[in-house]
Amino acid sequence: MTTTISRLPTAPNENEPEVQSLVAAWYAGTIGRRDFLMRATATLGSLAAATTLLESCGGSSPTVTPPPAPTTAATTAATRAAGSAAAPAASPSAASPSAAATTAPTAAAASGSPVATAAPAGTTAASSVSAATRPAGASVASGTTASGSAVASGSGVATGVPADAVNAKMIQYKNGTTDIIAYEARPKSGTGPFPAIIVIHENTGLTDHIKDVTRRVAKEGYIGLGIDFLSRDGGTMAFNTPQDATAAINKVADEQMISDVNAAITYLTGSGVGAPKVGLVGFCLGGRWTLVSAEKAKGLGAAVAYFGFPSGGTNATQTVNPIKEAASLTCPLMGNYGAADPGIPPAMVQQLQQALQASGKPLDFKVFDGTGHAFNNDTRPSNGNVGYNPTSALDAWTRTLGWFKKYLT
Repeated sequence: MTTTISRLPTAPNENEPEVQSLVAAWYAGTIGRRDFLMRATATLGSLAAATTLLESCGGSSPTVTPPPAPTTAATTAATRAAGSAAAPAASPSAASPSAAATTAPTAAAASGSPVATAAPAGTTAASSVSAATRPAGASVASGTTASGSAVASGSGVATGVPADAVNAKMIQYKNGTTDIIAYEARPKSGTGPFPAIIVIHENTGLTDHIKDVTRRVAKEGYIGLGIDFLSRDGGTMAFNTPQDATAAINKVADEQMISDVNAAITYLTGSGVGAPKVGLVGFCLGGRWTLVSAEKAKGLGAAVAYFGFPSGGTNATQTVNPIKEAASLTCPLMGNYGAADPGIPPAMVQQLQQALQASGKPLDFKVFDGTGHAFNNDTRPSNGNVGYNPTSALDAWTRTLGWFKKYLT
């Protein structure tokens, strides 16, 4: 797969030579993702800006076709980011991407709420050929997904929301002293304030698919915030393969996840955004984390869990059992599950729903016949038990929007 990068006028900036050097090294294949992000964060002063730069270089692989010269849209976006930095860049000798991330400039709102540090002004977070940039009405070619992975011929892939249909960018918000990376999408029209919906990713991280879901939320009149729960490890973009990202995500403790969600709620309801209400939707592992957050996080107005495991976690870091904690549910909760999901049989979903009734909160659970796990992921071909089911995905999404309209607007 090749990525075409348009050339734009250069923006004079003292950081431009280092940015161009990084881009050239990436295209030459002499620098890895993690080192790229470390150096770019030190240069630009923001891990969100560094992530945007890597994405604009075709961040899924360093083997894309390079532009004629280092002066590209990627370097222009990066120099804009550097030019907008509010604090000196960190030393390039930072010990890790997580350490580099903490050098990003941030400010506290008057109310004490965290204020996000944005990626380059006027740029979108994804400039590569991906689900993030395909136009409305376009389909992914048979044989490949939007991100370049294999798809069985004839499998359905839903149309995504293009990046220019909303105002989308990578940002950072604070959780204590830690910078949390997130993909934020806002409606292009309307005066606000808008309610907000947090989007929790699957066990592969903040992917193009999850960014697309975040834009879908914004297209419906909400502020969407896709949290990257690998922020302390440099973000999802720092990992070479989905398997590497999954291995790292499986080490994220429930307590840490809840803390990051609470910080996101604080950011979204603070003076910088001013969302009157906040909802949450999550998929796969994110569906489980949605169940946990709906029971443990503070300030949620509604939540929707897609095929989230409802019992104990699969490893020692996942300590919350949503069924056992069901009585502590804090907000209206919807669940969307597949009857053919090999890991979550309908009887387990029924057990969860029965336990949740003790909370007294509104519930709406549906198990879709002939539908497997991950049925909402339109970049994952279905084998019957796992993968995209366009009919069930559309039904579930319609239900989801109705739920949020009822409880957030």
